[in-house]
Amino acid sequence: MRLFSIAIATLFFISICALSVNAESKRIPRGMSGYKYKEAREKDKVKEDKEKEEGKETKEAKEEQKGPLTPQDVLKLMLRYEYSQGILDYSVDVIEVTEKGKGGKTESIEKEIYFLATSRFLTLKDEIPIYYIDEYLFEKIMKQVSIDFMDDEKINEMYCYVIRMKPLEKPFEKNVKYYYVAKDDYRKIRIESTRHNAQDVVIYNVTDFQYRQVDGRYTVPLRSESRIYDQRDFLLQSTTATFMNWKINTGLTSAFFDEKLKDYKLYDIVK
Repeated sequence: MRLFSIAIATLFFISICALSVNAESKRIPRGMSGYKYKEAREKDKVKEDKEKEEGKETKEAKEEQKGPLTPQDVLKLMLRYEYSQGILDYSVDVIEVTEKGKGGKTESIEKEIYFLATSRFLTLKDEIPIYYIDEYLFEKIMKQVSIDFMDDEKINEMYCYVIRMKPLEKPFEKNVKYYYVAKDDYRKIRIESTRHNAQDVVIYNVTDFQYRQVDGRYTVPLRSESRIYDQRDFLLQSTTATFMNWKINTGLTSAFFDEKLKDYKLYDIVK
């Protein structure tokens, strides 16, 4: 149960947005202005859906255009992205550099991420598990949130599904998260979220992912850049994670994961 609760918190940690299918470079500012835009866009969407029901275009037709996939299907395919390329296991070193504000104090940490097909992920820091997720935990999380398709968007020349995730539990329902998932191969391109702290102050987070090829055939993360803003669009913190020393299909087994996790409860390390 301790690993299960770190997966829920991680699935809700980042920032905001979703534009129209034709949106390309019309990016809105992050933070409060982006949030207000998003709220207005959702109100417009309600009006558009009503018009479609009156004959312009039915909601069923719109779902048919998206194909048979549900939002849950897309997120599962995102979770299996590595496996879809023929990656059965991997390990990678990650260096995270965090800067507080603009020109503020800089901190650096090192982590290792391990993967085992089809969708088992473990992150270690100083040999201590700090994050874990697998398909079973993911399915449990899906039962505690509402998930909807938003309008598709084009991010960095990549057409993306945009999926909104909101907790069903009353105290946390304001913590909205948006996944931008590439329509061609289901890799994650961007994650945005709003999070309310104990004082009900809204924090906005956006994380973008860049990819590269390794071993001439596998497309894997090169870098992620995360930025956290307050309601004034003031940059509170930025973090760059660099992925290096990829080791793919080396024969990792479930025994490795079980050994690393045996002294820890899921409640502790599922963010």
